[in-house]
Amino acid sequence: MQSGTLLNLTGHIVDDGRLHLVRPIGAGAFGRIYKALDTTSPASSPTFYAVKCLRRPSLRSHDAKFQDRERALHRRVSAHPNIVTLHRHFSDSKHVFLVLDLCVGGDMFAAIMDGVYRRNTALIKHTFASLIDAVRFCHVRGVYHRDLKPENVLVNYKGGDALIADFGLCTDSKVSHDVDCGSGSYMAPESFGSASSSYRPQDSDTWALCIILINLVTAMNPWHTAQSTDGRWNAFMADPDFLREILPISHSLNELLQRCFRIDPARRPTLTELRHEVLGMNHLFMSDADLLKASPGVRRA
Repeated sequence: MQSGTLLNLTGHIVDDGRLHLVRPIGAGAFGRIYKALDTTSPASSPTFYAVKCLRRPSLRSHDAKFQDRERALHRRVSAHPNIVTLHRHFSDSKHVFLVLDLCVGGDMFAAIMDGVYRRNTALIKHTFASLIDAVRFCHVRGVYHRDLKPENVLVNYKGGDALIADFGLCTDSKVSHDVDCGSGSYMAPESFGSASSSYRPQDSDTWALCIILINLVTAMNPWHTAQSTDGRWNAFMADPDFLREILPISHSLNELLQRCFRIDPARRPTLTELRHEVLGMNHLFMSDADLLKASPGVRRA
C-alpha cells in the first residue's frame, strides 16, 4: 500500500478516457496524488482535478474496508466549503482513484514555511475559524478526521481559504480503540497507546487544531509528542507558562492554550469556545516589549 510501490501513472488516460493524469502533485503513506485534466472540458477553459491514486486492495481485505470507510465518510462531509469535495471514485484492475477538488495554492505547511501567516492576525483568525467550522461540520455528522495537520489542509494562493483534505484515517466511532492513530506532534495524550486503551476522536481533533493554531502563529511545534518521553512536554506539565519561553505568543493566547492542553479532555475548551476566544483576542503575537526580553530563539521565530 505504500505510495512508493505504486506505478508512476503520469501521462496515463483513465476513467474511460475522461481524465488525463498530467503530473504528480503529492504523495502520502497510502497513495499518490495527480493533477488531472478533464478531457471533456473545453480547451479554452480546461477543468482540472486532483486525483488520488491508491493500490486496489483484495476484496473484503482490511485495506478494502479502510478505503470504503474513507470514501463514505469523506462523501458525507463534502458539502462544506472548507472541505475538499470528493466528486466520485472509480477503479481499474490495479488502482482505485478518488476525484477531488484541485487547490492550486498547495498545502498549509508550505504556506506557513513561506511566511504567509507571519504576524498577520486577521488572516490567522479567518483561516482558523474556517477550519473550526469545517471540523464542527464533520463532528455534527459523526465524522472524526484523526489526522488534522497543516500538510492535510489545502489553501489558496494567499492562504486565506483553507480546505481539509485526506480522510484516510477518519472514523465514525465516537470512542476509538485505535491508539497511536495520527501524526505524533498533533496527537492528544490520550491518543497514545501508553496513555489509554480508548479515547474520543472528537477530542483528538480539537487538540490537533490547537497545535495548528500554534503553527499558524509561530511556524513552530511546541513539542514532538505530548508524552512523558518528551522534554518540552514535561516542561509544560511542570510550568504552563513554559510556552512563552519557547514561543512568541501573547499572554492571552498563552492562557487559552494552557486550558486547551489540559490532561482531562472534559476540562478543555469546546470548538465553539475555542472559536469565540480566538476571534475575540486583540493580540496573538508576543508584544515588541516582551520580545526584547525574550530568549534569542523566541526573537528569531
